[in-house]
Amino acid sequence: MMTRSFWRRFEENHALTDPGVIEEAVRAGNNQVDVALHYKICYPRPEYVDPGTMGGESDFRRRSTRANTKLGRLHKSRLQSQFRPGKH
Repeated sequence: MMTRSFWRRFEENHALTDPGVIEEAVRAGNNQVDVALHYKICYPRPEYVDPGTMGGESDFRRRSTRANTKLGRLHKSRLQSQFRPGKH
């Protein structure tokens, strides 16, 4: 559970030698402890990507047209009418 996760992370990071990398690992650990204390969860904070940036979705426009939606509804009603009793 939580202790296994911490031990696993400790085992992954125990061989770090670069001071910058060690400082970043300590900062990430402190941030995770802060999140765990505040939200009362032990999971790391998800990292979000802003829309319009390199990894974010920039196109929020509608993918289908209203005509496609209408066709879908008409097709559905035609399909349903085939299976209504007394319409054979």
